[in-house]
Amino acid sequence: MLHCIVEGQARLWVLVARWGKGRRDDVRQGTDCSDQDRRGQGRGLVMARLRLKIELNPGGVGVRLDKLATISEELEKFFRFLAQDCGASISPGEWLAKDFYNGSFGSVVEYVKTVEHDAAIKFNTGLRFFSRFKDGDLPPDYSSTTVRQFIEIGEVIDADETIKLGIFDDIDTADDEQTPTWESITKLVTRNVDEVFHEEYKYEGTLQGKLGTWYKDSNYFNLRDLTSGSLIKCFYRSDIYDVIYAFYEDKDAVVNLTGTIMAERVSGQVKEMRISWARSYAPLTDSEYKKLFGLAPDLTGDMNTSDYIDRIRNDDDA
Repeated sequence: MLHCIVEGQARLWVLVARWGKGRRDDVRQGTDCSDQDRRGQGRGLVMARLRLKIELNPGGVGVRLDKLATISEELEKFFRFLAQDCGASISPGEWLAKDFYNGSFGSVVEYVKTVEHDAAIKFNTGLRFFSRFKDGDLPPDYSSTTVRQFIEIGEVIDADETIKLGIFDDIDTADDEQTPTWESITKLVTRNVDEVFHEEYKYEGTLQGKLGTWYKDSNYFNLRDLTSGSLIKCFYRSDIYDVIYAFYEDKDAVVNLTGTIMAERVSGQVKEMRISWARSYAPLTDSEYKKLFGLAPDLTGDMNTSDYIDRIRNDDDA
């Protein structure tokens, strides 16, 4: 009996520490979701709550303590990033776990402040979208940070494990007895999202960068892209080997490449290129660089250069 009590207290302590660190005093002092604050009286806004139930290892008996802590951490990040996408800015430590119950392991989890009504609706919609995902597109409503974090949840659960999310659709009420609708997060669902997120697509385009590592016995070299700073693997045909070889006579040269680009569909990150055309340009000398100044004296009209740049910047900000 003593062992069970100690184990239960330890599990509760870890989850509270993960979800509501530093917030318990705030809740005692009345910064939780009171009816008046929820309805935004005095501000003309209808406010709502971000609130759900979670169950770990449903149908089982208890949860490993290390897994409880790890899953809680990854879920907290996902909820926080998803809320950000929905227009609710939440800091670490502002989710509170309460009303724990035994069996598998479960609790109610809620944001200690109120949010706008639309944000709460979007949050619940996002929970359902990710939990039910099989295939298709990832809409731009959800940032790449949120998508990656959902995928990370799959890294801390086993193939036969399930995380149940109980979603409260009545976001305006404080009734703790209302029945949620249940969704599930499994490793399979996170992999479905992962496959679409990292799906590659092809297009014809151009890259510009500086030369990286080249293994002469291979059919590719690495290019340091000037725009993103990332290393991109560039494959070339055997008939342009001599062109590539000539590039490396001047490793400081800027290289322009045209060909088929493969990139991640969601993030747009370029992964590799199949080169169809390539050319390098030697860097400008100091004297060549100075000759650029004054090439177009009438470009700014009656304005001096400084005023002209300021006007362009102001137009962009308008």
